Amino acid sequence: MSLMLVGLLVSISSQAALLSQDDSVWGVGSLTLDQTTGLQWLDLNLSTNFSFNAMVAEQSEGGLYEGFRYATSSEVETLFVHAGIPEVNASSAANTASAQALISLMGGTKTFRNTVEIFAITGSSNPTGLNSAIIDHAFNDGVAFYDVNTATGPIYGADYSDASIGSWLVADAITPVPVPAAWLFFSSALVLLGGIKRHQ
Repeated sequence: MSLMLVGLLVSISSQAALLSQDDSVWGVGSLTLDQTTGLQWLDLNLSTNFSFNAMVAEQSEGGLYEGFRYATSSEVETLFVHAGIPEVNASSAANTASAQALISLMGGTKTFRNTVEIFAITGSSNPTGLNSAIIDHAFNDGVAFYDVNTATGPIYGADYSDASIGSWLVADAITPVPVPAAWLFFSSALVLLGGIKRHQ
């Protein structure tokens, strides 16, 4: 129980780095902004049933997924860390709270034993096919755990598609240019001086 509570607290604090956003094309809450990396992630349930090759074609100008690209396995692993998942590339009960929170935020691709899971293709490949990154729910001796993995998930061919397999798609978010601290300090000083002069 205490392990679950620690996982939940880590998940809540880490989820602050991830922010749900609306998109004019995909709808309310369809994007997740990782405020640390500046990447916007498309909800996974919006990209199912596309092969890698079909998805790449739809990412070109005028395509359904224009402006998005495949995330690498490394970028997905970073997302998992920023989501507060304590044991990435491992099967662990400690992953439960944060894995469920990330699935709730980004949508799942399939349901197994009444539990939503994620199976999705990345843009990383190896000699046998395309890597996937998964959040897979399982039981061991009656204890529920989540396998959160970018290293040993299924490998898919470039033309394989399935209604229960999505794509890890990202877009670079437009981030505001930070105002230098000196400029903020100077502006604050001017406002303060103006207030003092007005009171005299």
